[in-house]
Amino acid sequence: MSEKLLAGRVHLWTAAEGTAAPAPAQAPGGAWSKLGDSQYTNDGVRMTMSETIEETMTLKSTLPQDADRTEESYRIAVDIYDATIDTLGLLLGKTVTTRNPGSGSIGTKRVDLHRGFRVKKYALLLQGNAPYALSMPSENDMYWWWPRVYVVSLGEFRRVKTKQILPVTFGLLDHSSAQAGYVIAKSGDAT
Repeated sequence: MSEKLLAGRVHLWTAAEGTAAPAPAQAPGGAWSKLGDSQYTNDGVRMTMSETIEETMTLKSTLPQDADRTEESYRIAVDIYDATIDTLGLLLGKTVTTRNPGSGSIGTKRVDLHRGFRVKKYALLLQGNAPYALSMPSENDMYWWWPRVYVVSLGEFRRVKTKQILPVTFGLLDHSSAQAGYVIAKSGDAT
């Protein structure tokens, strides 16, 4: 099952694994690095949720007596608009090496692609418009926050007009606080 979480412009932020979400309707602070934007694409931000449910059957009944969820999985997919080498470095958990231009040499940015055995984990924050009619709407009105995600896959860079687009899919991991993430939306203006 795939659901579109947010349509329109969405800001994507990453931070160290387990970083707390900012206060509602506030811009992310110093712990968060902007990964990029999902510009006005038709796909928006998509979440795929899957689960395994085991039903308990008993004698003398044709209907299940109980049901337990034994597995659940979440994937968050988005196209990052205007992606750069710095974006790729954040996604891979790698340092971007910058060489400034000089006499007779061009400036460059480089990121090593080998990641090794360890999988980089992050906190992920998606910031966009709330689904409520507000008198003072902003792009900070709704947050989706996950304290522990990893990059499942990176698509290939593609160019649309003058912008680079990078498809990325994140996987959600369990977090020790028993809080796997949440969504919060501003539903009214302060009085």
